[in-house]
Amino acid sequence: MKKFVLIFLIIWSGATSTNIYGQDITQKTQTVYFPSFYHLIHDPGTTSLGIGYEHMIANSFAVGGEFFVLTNFSDNVSLYFIGNFKYYPIKTKVGNMYADIGLGYRQNRPRDDVFHSFIGLAHIGWKFIFKNGFVIEPGIGIGFYGNEKYRPDMVSRLVFGWAF
Repeated sequence: MKKFVLIFLIIWSGATSTNIYGQDITQKTQTVYFPSFYHLIHDPGTTSLGIGYEHMIANSFAVGGEFFVLTNFSDNVSLYFIGNFKYYPIKTKVGNMYADIGLGYRQNRPRDDVFHSFIGLAHIGWKFIFKNGFVIEPGIGIGFYGNEKYRPDMVSRLVFGWAF
């Protein structure tokens, strides 16, 4: 958690102290992104690799979806399919603050067992869109996973992508 806050503050200070963010970001209505650092806070050895898409449907609202694989590189692999809805309450030249909710499906494979469950996620964060369209999106949230007794769980994410 402390590392996440530190990374967020470094990115924030770098983006606000230089003029790399440029023109009006409201014209960029689509984003393709890679949820590269999505992990469960109770299991810090997990990391993810996947792809996602987001489309602005109104000035402050977007819909999207993502697929990613979450693993700890030893005995646990989870596949996620998530559809989400984002709301952008604050927009600046630096980026947009967002809050999102997502519903989806997860297939978890710890060792030889397979678990299927519905999931619900909620995040808050900041979407930085730079002049060339590059996107960095740090966020933190909570996940609700079906059929597991130690849930809900805190999640953090760092997304890289391209807005056009």
